Amino acid sequence: MDAHRIRCALFVPVLEPRFFARAGERGAQALILDLEDAIAPHRKAEARLALAHAAAALRGTGLPLMARVNAEAELLDADLEACVAAGVDAVMLPKVESPSEVRAAFVQLERHARERGSTGPRSLVALIETPRGVLRADAIAAAHPALRALGFGAEDYAAAIGRPPHADLLVPAAARVAMCAAAEGLACWGLAASIAELDDMDALEGAARLSHRLGFSGTPAVHPAQVQVFNRVFAPTEAEIAQARKVLEAHARADAEGLGALRLDGRMIDRPMVDRARRLLA
Repeated sequence: MDAHRIRCALFVPVLEPRFFARAGERGAQALILDLEDAIAPHRKAEARLALAHAAAALRGTGLPLMARVNAEAELLDADLEACVAAGVDAVMLPKVESPSEVRAAFVQLERHARERGSTGPRSLVALIETPRGVLRADAIAAAHPALRALGFGAEDYAAAIGRPPHADLLVPAAARVAMCAAAEGLACWGLAASIAELDDMDALEGAARLSHRLGFSGTPAVHPAQVQVFNRVFAPTEAEIAQARKVLEAHARADAEGLGALRLDGRMIDRPMVDRARRLLA
């Protein structure tokens, strides 16, 4: 799973088959089947059993399938076993607070895969949703080669602090998570805001743009109406693509002439700008 190419991953209710038919038509680059917050406590086992059916129904979309599991020890192992049985591509680990949690989850996945004689999910996403997780985000990002992305959970983080999810509270934590993800070459998903906004699309777009400026590469969506907003914000614009191509063409000419830096449209272009242009086009 190339996490850097995912601008929007849409949550699909695992216990609501009526949503499966059009899930692949919404424009998201990945789908998330949730065993955690969207499931009432008394329906956890039911959702776990439904995961394989949901994954089979959605596999025809051709999109990467992720499952968000529960953090509680009494639920986690059974959830991970269900992820192996369902054949999902990646597992999202919520409320991660230490690198050992990431490593332990991968060991559990491998054990369940061996027991079934199959191959389990090879990709992990660590969701950073608590103050302790934010403080340890650098170590978490380096926890395991299977880790593909860090995610920031604004609502859970704000709840842990005991304050509403306002930008003043969220931006420092979100920026740290994005920085730690970038340091290890990981994607970073989420918003420095709540992703629960469904009515005010302008506010949602503003939050997504702020998050993009902080270094986030995409975000989950909890409703199909959000997908196009997130795709628009996290995808490069035509103007940005054209400028990146222009930078690389100018750099190629300068390189042929043995120049280390060049002037383009009134700006000095050097190696960091060239590298950024390459990443954007990739």
